[in-house]
Amino acid sequence: MYFILELEFISPQGYIASLIKSYAKYSKVDVEIFQENGKILVSIRDNQNIDEFLKGLEKILPASIFLKSAKHYLSETKPDIKEFQTPRVPNSIALCPNCQKEMFDINSPRYYYPFTSCSSCGGGNIFLEKYPFKRENSSIRYIKPCPNCEDELKSNPFRENYPLISCLNCAIPVKMSDKKGNIDMQMIKRVLRGYLRLQQRLYMIKKRWL
Repeated sequence: MYFILELEFISPQGYIASLIKSYAKYSKVDVEIFQENGKILVSIRDNQNIDEFLKGLEKILPASIFLKSAKHYLSETKPDIKEFQTPRVPNSIALCPNCQKEMFDINSPRYYYPFTSCSSCGGGNIFLEKYPFKRENSSIRYIKPCPNCEDELKSNPFRENYPLISCLNCAIPVKMSDKKGNIDMQMIKRVLRGYLRLQQRLYMIKKRWL
């Protein structure tokens, strides 16, 4: 017997299915995920801790205008469609709840780190210079991940083999001068305006978690 969670998701993007897949691995729950024709189907054998998995999933899924409704039912067989495979492309979306929570954890190596992201969220497309989606094909190829990030690449399901992984210990540098070393005041002003807007957004997000 299979427990089927059916989500109406009217977008071809795979970030929601990818996040569910990562969370299932993190929770040590064996699932199969399918995405087709505006639906995401999560198939779980009913001999697992489904209640705890669903409670955690509710907290980990981001708000999305494409996520319309959800229902569940039992089935003798799993869905007869091709299983979802995580796409190897960078995202261009807001941070997932998991990364948001990490940014506001004072003990986290990504506390207020502006380049926080994972396999299912963030603006990684701005770093990619060419395909395939690998670190050596990005603008941060010269930055070696710190030991903590290296460990996450293997042990953290949300960042497993994630090409753009970084944290405060191996931070992406921000340069505010031109090639001749001259300080670019206009760039500094743009960065400061962007920083203030970011702080306002972070404040609104932080209120959600407190």
